[in-house]
Parts: sequence; C-alpha cells; structure tokens
Amino acid sequence: MRDGRSYHDGTVNLSSTPRRQSGSGEVRLPKVAELVAAEIRHRILSGDVTAGDPLPNESELITQFSVSRPTLREALRLLEADGLIEVKRGVGGGPRVRVPDVSVTARHAGLLLQMHGATLEDLIGARMVLEPAAVRELARRASKSDVKALRAAHQMELDAGDDFDANAHHATHFHGLIVSLLGNQTLSLLNDLLSGIQDMQNRTVVDRLPEDEARSVVTRARSDHARLIDLIEQGDAAGAEEAWTQHLRNTARLTRRTFGRARLIDVRGIG
Repeated sequence: MRDGRSYHDGTVNLSSTPRRQSGSGEVRLPKVAELVAAEIRHRILSGDVTAGDPLPNESELITQFSVSRPTLREALRLLEADGLIEVKRGVGGGPRVRVPDVSVTARHAGLLLQMHGATLEDLIGARMVLEPAAVRELARRASKSDVKALRAAHQMELDAGDDFDANAHHATHFHGLIVSLLGNQTLSLLNDLLSGIQDMQNRTVVDRLPEDEARSVVTRARSDHARLIDLIEQGDAAGAEEAWTQHLRNTARLTRRTFGRARLIDVRGIG
C-alpha cells in the first residue's frame, strides 16, 4: 500500500514536499495525512469545490489517494478542525464542504482575549483606531449604493422599535457595514472578529440599563447613525470622522459607567 497519491493526478512527490523544522533542529517530512489534508484544502480554497458540496465518499478517497483508512480519517479530522468540512455519520453522510463561521472564530478570539485579561476598554480602543479611519475613507469615495446600504441597515434599527436587544444587534451590523463597504477583505475580517465580541457586550449593556435610559441611549445612537449617513453622502470626510469618533467616545463612557474600566471581556455576555 502506498500512502501518498494526490487528489489531482494520483501522485505526491514526497521528496519535493516542504520540510518542517522542529524545535530540536531536526527536519521532518509532513505526515501523509497532512499532505492529503493540504491537497483537499487547496481544492476548497481555490473554489474547485464549494460550500455544501460533498467530497467523494471514504472508499473513493482512499482509492484516489492510495492511503489507509486511518490516514484518511486523520486528514479529514484536520480539515474539520479548520472548519472547512463537516463529516456526517450514517446513511447519506460523509464529508461535506462548509464555509468557516466567522462567529465561531470571533468566539475563539474572544476567549483568547479573555484569557489574556483584555478589558472592554481595550476592545473599544481597538474600534476607535479602526472605525473613524474607515468612516473617513468611506466618505471620500462612497457610492450611491453604499449610502443605500447604510440607510437600509439604519432602517433595521428603527424597525426594531423598543426591542433593545434586537436594536443592539442591528447597531453592531451598522458598525460592521461601515468597514465592509471599503472592500478590504483583511479589514473586514478583523472588524468581524471585533464585532462578534462587541455584539455580546452591547446586548449586555442594554440589558443592564433601566428601560427609560436604554430607550434614551438607543435613540441617541440612532440619531448619530443617521447623521453619519448624511455626512458620508455629502462627502464630508473630516466631519464624518469627527462625528463617529464622538459617537465611539460616548459608547466608551456608557460602558465605563455600566461596568467600570476594569471589566474584562466576557464572551458569554454575562458576569
């Protein structure tokens, strides 16, 4: 049995595969399972197979790669850990391609921040670096469709009425949309990670406030969002940046008043 054929043409040249340097200075070849996982991962990331598509069943994959069943299953476990496939058991099951869920990644990032003792103050500080700059850039080049998307997101906040929990979620979406409209995939992903954590904290804040105060906070935030859209539509980059910076400062003050400066990020949104 030859553990080492590829998904593409049935050959993997082990002599040409990258060596990995170990901590002791020894050089080792990747395990065959790692090579099989890398080949399937390449096909997924290059778009040869897309979310929802099934991979060949276990018997076919074993034949295609000429690997043992344990080796194939180890490769599939690696891909599952990456969030690139899910393996369903039983009749009609098997490996199926999936898109990694950013909310899961955000939760893991939140856990890491929590383990490192990051505070809500720290989280808001990161947003104050990212979002005002994004607002300034968006105001410089926003299209009519960008403004339309922002107004639609704002309308979702208005439609939430006194459902403050829903409004907190829509407000987080509005903040994220500002960054995503720039079209920079790296910034969008970083912002999605921050937003996933922030969403949980926003909901906790409004849950802690008396109803009248929560309504006042939500009303003021909606007004700030509407004003920002107008400034972006007018192409007022400096005005939009200043307005959004002040909006985030108000958010920081509210968070400090509710939790204090030392409140640690809590991915459960409780505590």
